[in-house]
Amino acid sequence: MPPTDLVSSNLLDRSASSATNSEEHALSEAHTVEAKSIANLKARIATLEGQIEETRGEKQDTAEKLNNPDVQATVSKHIKLLHQYNEIRDVGQGLMGLIADQRGVRIVDVYEEFGVAQGD
Repeated sequence: MPPTDLVSSNLLDRSASSATNSEEHALSEAHTVEAKSIANLKARIATLEGQIEETRGEKQDTAEKLNNPDVQATVSKHIKLLHQYNEIRDVGQGLMGLIADQRGVRIVDVYEEFGVAQGD
């Protein structure tokens, strides 16, 4: 082989070797970046799982603090209390009417005297 071919061959070998090393280095860096990304994602997953467990614990604590977690029972209780309120309000309005009749004034005037608004 002539000397120029030998030099060309060496240059090609070095160039190919350099390209291979460059590719290997780039691939190694890509793997490193990927490994860091995976590690970050795993850490984030662990954090989120911890938050989920904490939220579940808070939910359980809140559910235990409720006196009556049964929705239907709660609605029934509220309806019963509303009926009681309406009965008491009706009695109060009747008494206000009697006071207004006794005094010979309008019911609105008695409401104002006792600080009761029209919508109450």
